[in-house]
Amino acid sequence: MTQAVDLLSEIVLNPTFDSVQVEAIKPQLHKNASSMDPYTISTESVHYTAFRDHYLGQPSNGNKDVVYSITPDQIKEFHNNFYVGKNIVVSGAGNINFDTLVSEISNKFGNTPSFRISSVPNSD
Repeated sequence: MTQAVDLLSEIVLNPTFDSVQVEAIKPQLHKNASSMDPYTISTESVHYTAFRDHYLGQPSNGNKDVVYSITPDQIKEFHNNFYVGKNIVVSGAGNINFDTLVSEISNKFGNTPSFRISSVPNSD
């Protein structure tokens, strides 16, 4: 269990956001958005029609121009704003000891800031 919590905390709390990796994933994100199943496409079309001027009407994977314009710094800012204590839930399942799990999570996630570090643009 210790290894699992260590790995989870490393992924959630210390991501690298390497610019080479960010650039490599962009074509894959756009490819996934363009090869969605008919149900997803029709659902997004309905949402776009109903909520055209609201964020609910925007494509779930973004559009090509937006996807390709994202920078590692923007991803880091998003991570700093939203990967905070009040937004993180860790759960366990299976044959685990609850007290041990809570202790491990407290050790790894206990110092996580509980609120946003900076203001979020367009939050209204």
